[in-house]
Amino acid sequence: MSRFVALYENFYTKDGKGFAVGGVETYLKNLLPLIKEMGHEAELHQVSDTDFVNDYQGIKVYGHAVDYSTREKRNKNLFREGTKNADPDKDILFFVASNNVQPNSFKRSLTIQHGIGFDTPRHFDFSHERNKRRVLAKSLKAYKTIKDLDKTKLVVCVDYNFVNWYRTFVSYPDTRFHIIPNFTMVPDEIYEKPEKPHIIFARRLMKQRGADVFADIASELLDEFPELEITIAGTGPCKQYIEQKLASSSRVHLTSYESMDAMAMHRDKNIAVVPTMWSEGTSLSVLEAMAAGCAVVSTDIGGLSNIILDGHNGLIVSPDRNEIKAAIVSLLNDAALRKKLAQNGYNTVKTGFNIELWKSSWRKVIDEITS
Repeated sequence: MSRFVALYENFYTKDGKGFAVGGVETYLKNLLPLIKEMGHEAELHQVSDTDFVNDYQGIKVYGHAVDYSTREKRNKNLFREGTKNADPDKDILFFVASNNVQPNSFKRSLTIQHGIGFDTPRHFDFSHERNKRRVLAKSLKAYKTIKDLDKTKLVVCVDYNFVNWYRTFVSYPDTRFHIIPNFTMVPDEIYEKPEKPHIIFARRLMKQRGADVFADIASELLDEFPELEITIAGTGPCKQYIEQKLASSSRVHLTSYESMDAMAMHRDKNIAVVPTMWSEGTSLSVLEAMAAGCAVVSTDIGGLSNIILDGHNGLIVSPDRNEIKAAIVSLLNDAALRKKLAQNGYNTVKTGFNIELWKSSWRKVIDEITS
C-alpha cells in the first residue's frame, strides 16, 4: 500500500464549506476514490482562507491558510505545508495540475497536464507586428512548462495536443508520458430530443470559455429564431454581462448545476455550444453534451480537436465569432444534421471516452507508480 500526497489549489472553496466548480475538481472527485479503491491511501492539500480538514469519501482534504496572492507564493506555500509530514522516500507526491509543480526530492512523483495554458491572447488591440514580438515571452512560458515537467517522474496528459507540442521542442521520445483523455458517464441509450431547438451553454462563465462571445451571438439568434430557447448553466466572472445581455428574454434560462447532474441538465436540449477561446484539454463539457445526445458546436482549441471530427460527430470551427454563429445557424436550420451529429457523438463517447475506459487507463498508471 502506498500513500499519495496530492496538492491542488481549490478542491473545496477557500472557506472549506462547499466544492469549487471546474473540470479539474470533477476529475479529482473521480480519481481520489479510485486510488482508495485500489487499496492505497490518499490525502489532498489545498490553499484556503482558514485551516480546515474535510472528509471526502474517506479521503482527508486539508485546507492551509497561507498567502496565495500570487501563483508563485501559492505553489511554494502549498508545497511546504502539504509535504510537511510526507516521506520523500516512501510517499508519492501528486501534483494534480502541472502549474502547481515545485522542485522536490521525492523518489516517486506524478502530475497531470490538463492542456496547454500559455495560448492565452494578451493583446487583442495590438497590431500583428506588435503581437509577434510577444513570441519571446510566450516561448519563455513554454520553456518553463518543459522544465516544470522535469520535476516529476510520471506525467499524465489529457490530450495528444500537448504531447505533440512537447515533441516539437524536446528531441527525444519521453516514456514518462501517459495520454488519458477525459471521460464522461454515458447513458445506456441516446436520449430522444424535442424537435423545437434548444441550445445549452454549460461551462464556467469566463472569457476563455467564450461565455461573453456566446452571449452576444445568443442575443442575435433569439431575434432570428422565434422558437429558440437557450439555457446557460454555470457561474463565473461573465455572469453579470450575460444577465445584462440576455436576462430580459423569457426564452433564456440562467441556472447552474453539479457535475453529477450533467446528463439531466442536457437531456432536453439538442444543441450544445462550447466556444472555447483558449486554454483547453479534452473538455468534459463537450463529452457530457455528446453523451447526452446533443449536437455539438465547438472550436479547434487544444484537445477539442482530439474529440470532434468536423461534420461527423460535431461541428468544429475557429475561435471566431462569425464562424461560431454560422455553425450554430446551420444546426438550427437542419434537424437531420443535428440528429446525425448527435448519434455519432454519442457513439464516439460510448466507445472512446467512457468513464470505465478512463478508470482502466488510470489503474495502469497507479500500478506503475506504486510498484
